[in-house]
Amino acid sequence: MRGLRLQVENDVDGYLVDSIEECAEKVDYLLTHEQERVAFGAAGRERARTEFLLPRLLRDELKLLNGLLNSE
Repeated sequence: MRGLRLQVENDVDGYLVDSIEECAEKVDYLLTHEQERVAFGAAGRERARTEFLLPRLLRDELKLLNGLLNSE
């Protein structure tokens, strides 16, 4: 569950639940509340884009290299 907690921010881009019953409640809620469902989807895509995809990793590598080159 640790990895999932890094990927999903509770009540922002998804729900973190502790039981099958709570999961079912959240799924039912999202099926009947389109606005929240769409907002979670958009937030999740943005979080994936900024936190986990290759452009972010490349940006971090470039920052590291720049810092190393400029520290000498």
